[in-house]
Formats: sequence, structure tokens, C-alpha cells
Amino acid sequence: MKLKRLSIGTFNLYNLNEPGLAVYTDTGGWSQAEYDRKIDWTSRSIRLLHPNIFGFQELWHRQSMTQALEASEIANEYELLVPDDTDGTRIVCAAIVRKGLMVGQPEWIEEFPEKFVLKSSGDDPQTPAISVGIHRFSRPVLHFAVQPREDHQPIHVYVCHFKSKGRQRFSRKIGSRPMRNPTRSMPPVWELLFPQSAVRQRLQRCGSC
Repeated sequence: MKLKRLSIGTFNLYNLNEPGLAVYTDTGGWSQAEYDRKIDWTSRSIRLLHPNIFGFQELWHRQSMTQALEASEIANEYELLVPDDTDGTRIVCAAIVRKGLMVGQPEWIEEFPEKFVLKSSGDDPQTPAISVGIHRFSRPVLHFAVQPREDHQPIHVYVCHFKSKGRQRFSRKIGSRPMRNPTRSMPPVWELLFPQSAVRQRLQRCGSC
């Protein structure tokens, strides 16, 4: 290939699974009508954007992605990258790549590198040690390589769906009294760092400059 322009898109499928299969705690999953609308939305987006590479997040089932791609009417232009065992029981990242562009085989990375350790003892004796027991990606990262031009080196592509974690809820009880969530009544972090009075004073000073 000798492309002059490489187009890349990313798309969150919003938990695309086959109708009737569980999605998290929703054991009934999507209805047929909801599923049909999701397939239509996805296929129209593929056809409209028509990129060389399209990464997808929140895919539960290979058949769902296959159906969306076929409904786009341009399926013959792409290679579909989805693990064979994507059967509706777990969430993966996927992609479609224009034929002739990819080199080698795709891989899904689940484990962190062996030497990647989330641990720190702090910079002084008063700082407590911190250790985070996370050793793998909750959503496997899709990795593959493409070569848009034969006279250039391949480009490595990663399709990721990093998960942010909100504040935790405490529901266990101690004795007869339930535990309160200590963060429930706390203001947002930005309000603690930048009190409104301080921000207002700074704006006033800037306004008089």
C-alpha cells in the first residue's frame, strides 16, 4: 500500500450483546427491538465514517459485531478483529481494518508486564506505604500493526477501554450500625483544592488588572 492519508476512528458500542443475553446484572439483556436499533446505529456509523481503522469498545458478542459490519454494506473492505471466544459472557475491544493494511496477527493483552508494580513506600517516614493489587486489564487491550506505506515501518495500534473507578460504597455493617460512606457528604476534590472564596478573590484581582 502507498496511502497518503490514514484515517482512524473509535466507537463505544455501549455494551453490544446479542438480544436476550445478560448484560452485567440485567439478566434479560437487550430486547430484539433495542438490539436492532443498536445494529442500525453501529452500521450507519461505520458507513458514514468509513475509516481505514475503526476501534470498538464494549463488545460482548462476535456475532453482533459481524452483523453490524455486514449491515454497513462495506464489509468486504475490512478485516474484522474479534477474539473467537467472544460469546456474550465477557467484554472485549475489537476493530475493523481495511484489507491489505494489517501486518502480522492481532493480540489481546490481558496481563500487566511482570515488572510493572504499583507500589510505593513514600519519600519520608511519615508517608504510609501504598500497594495496589491490580495485575491485569479489566478490558483486554487489542494490539495490532498496520503498514500504510510499503516504504515505511509498520505502525502499532492499540485499542483500549480504560475504566475509571468512582468512589466506593460501603454497605457492610459493624455491629448493629451500618457504616457511613465517609465521602458521601464531602465536596468534590476540586472544591477542596480551590475553595470558591479563593477562586472569587483571584478572579476579582484579575479583573482589576
